[in-house]
Amino acid sequence: MTAQDTAAPPAPDTLAVFAVAWDDERAVALRGHMTTELHARYIDLITELVEDPEQVGEALKDDISPEIVAHTVIAELGGIPVGHAALIRSRHDAHPGELEVKRVYTADAARRRGVSVALLAALERWAADQGAERVILGTGPEQPEAVALYGKTGYERIASFAPEPWKDLVYCFEKRL
Repeated sequence: MTAQDTAAPPAPDTLAVFAVAWDDERAVALRGHMTTELHARYIDLITELVEDPEQVGEALKDDISPEIVAHTVIAELGGIPVGHAALIRSRHDAHPGELEVKRVYTADAARRRGVSVALLAALERWAADQGAERVILGTGPEQPEAVALYGKTGYERIASFAPEPWKDLVYCFEKRL
């Protein structure tokens, strides 16, 4: 029997945040849950905006190429994956020293327990260690809890950097590091 065999599992309320590869199976699964949730929240709005029904699926798909992912973190509560966030090299008027926060997600059962705050803090520390001057992000009108989170954690609203037809629907924020 090894020490690992006899080690107690983490306490159910123990929060751990750590880096993983973009294609880590836990990260992929968490992003899948996020996509399902966003689809339910935004399907009516997106259907109104796109002319071709086939474009609805395109609008909701994960369009992040692994090559632009700079850093990915997940959160576990009691050893169970409950949160995800990532940084990409910005695609929007890329400024040197700028990274974009993407795919911040906390599972329903873990919400209001500090998971997203811890995920953001981990990304911000990593970005600052890499020499980034700021991080940017976008969210939407169907995610009021995200808007509240970003305000609470020191992000400031900036002009939308989203492409048309989404420009007026994406709330963009920055945080200077």
